[in-house]
Amino acid sequence: MQKRQIERQRKYHFIYKTTNLINSKYYIGMHSTDNLDDGYIGSGTRLWRSIEYYGKENFKVEILEFLPDRLSLKEREHELVNKEKLIDNMCMNLKVGGNGGWYLTPEQYVARNAKCSKRGGLATGPKNGAKKFKELNDSGFSSRKFSGKKHSDETKRKIGLIPSVIHIVPNCEFPSPDA
Repeated sequence: MQKRQIERQRKYHFIYKTTNLINSKYYIGMHSTDNLDDGYIGSGTRLWRSIEYYGKENFKVEILEFLPDRLSLKEREHELVNKEKLIDNMCMNLKVGGNGGWYLTPEQYVARNAKCSKRGGLATGPKNGAKKFKELNDSGFSSRKFSGKKHSDETKRKIGLIPSVIHIVPNCEFPSPDA
């Protein structure tokens, strides 16, 4: 049974807020479960980097509201985690809510990665990707062209600004998983 069908059958559907107790940054998400004490605190990239840095014990999770089903849950998360919310520097969400982070079919995942690949679709699935990678390695291709080099202080400064730029672009379009 697909994950989507299983989640529709879950007993509880709720919006939660996970807050870093040290710097007050927060992540808003949705979760469907049969067990309210399942220990789930979120799955966002920034959230997990923050958890790795500060430790899970420095985060609290609060349930903001319960909804009757998964569809209502997605709609509500979309209302709460919008483009304006993403501009807030305290918000750790990276994209508009309502789609969840794991709802790409394998075909959608392959199509998205093929579009994004700089090597003509290297990331086209486990079998084809591994085959192409092996072909490139056998031909003397090295994916570690930066190995042994160091970033200049100016480059490090620019890299450090990237997350800030993401937050201050008010009309930035975030792709949906269906794209």
